Amino acid sequence: MKRCLSITLLVIITILGINLQACNRAPTKTNVATPTPVHLKVVVLPYLSYAPLYFAQEEGYFKEQGLDVEFVRMDDTSESITSLAQGQLDISTGTIQISMLNAIRKGTNIKFVADKGYFDPNQCDYATWMARKELVDSGKLNDLKNLAGLKVQLGTAGTEEYFFDQLVKDAGISSTDISAVDYPPPTMLESFQNGSLDLSFSAEPWVTRLRKAGAVDWKSLNQYMANFPLSMIFYGPTILDKNPEAGKRFMVAYLKAVKQYNQGKTDRNIEIIAKSTQMKPDEIKSICWQSIKSDGSVDVQQILNFQNWAISKGYLQKPLTQDQLWDPQFIEYANKALQ
Repeated sequence: MKRCLSITLLVIITILGINLQACNRAPTKTNVATPTPVHLKVVVLPYLSYAPLYFAQEEGYFKEQGLDVEFVRMDDTSESITSLAQGQLDISTGTIQISMLNAIRKGTNIKFVADKGYFDPNQCDYATWMARKELVDSGKLNDLKNLAGLKVQLGTAGTEEYFFDQLVKDAGISSTDISAVDYPPPTMLESFQNGSLDLSFSAEPWVTRLRKAGAVDWKSLNQYMANFPLSMIFYGPTILDKNPEAGKRFMVAYLKAVKQYNQGKTDRNIEIIAKSTQMKPDEIKSICWQSIKSDGSVDVQQILNFQNWAISKGYLQKPLTQDQLWDPQFIEYANKALQ
């Protein structure tokens, strides 16, 4: 009996020893390839409103989503629509443009997919109408009819002209009644001072710089254009048709960066903006930061109103449907992911 017990114990100990050796043995290595990051080309400009994109790059949010994002700088984002349509760019940014609406009407799959800045009636004026001080002090601008004949910094067939027409629509005049001029932002400082410019639609940091040069705030777009999306994220056919999954991951990184942006003027945020825009930290602290919606939502009706205006001006032939313009699936996915 004792011998049987000894044999049984020996067998148990032997089995346990084998199992322990198996547990302690180093796991076999398998050759699992790391997925190659998806390469995306994205338009950026060295402006404050592009801060979330710079945050996503600097903080590694794009990398977290398996994306290799290449920033493409252009002097004017209107140039990007053709490149986006042709697949030379994956993602563009900026204001809604007539050229974009016409490209969509001709069959190009471009859609706006997220907010990148809007006129917030409860915040400071990131972009506003600036006026020559003498005109404000004299009271001439109190009657909007007096804008006729004034020299106004105004891009044609775009949002600036739309903003102007909305401002004066009840005064019996329009953008055709003013003298439209086009000065580079640095030149506007001198132009206000020498009287060769009366009004301008300006955005930070030029709003603050123009104030220092003697121009004054005149009409707040935060009030009469409340909630209009001043800037948006656009996806082109390389995302919409070929790789919507990359578009979803990009949006996760972007909205994560927007949440960081909306923390405000933290030391880290200012550091990244200064590095990316060449603005000085003191100026970044002093200027108004553009409002950007944390959930990426866009007031689509505002774009449809802009489209109706473009048709009335003869810039666009036929209206596009909301589904042709706006694709909410990407912010819906990203908001769920970030919960």
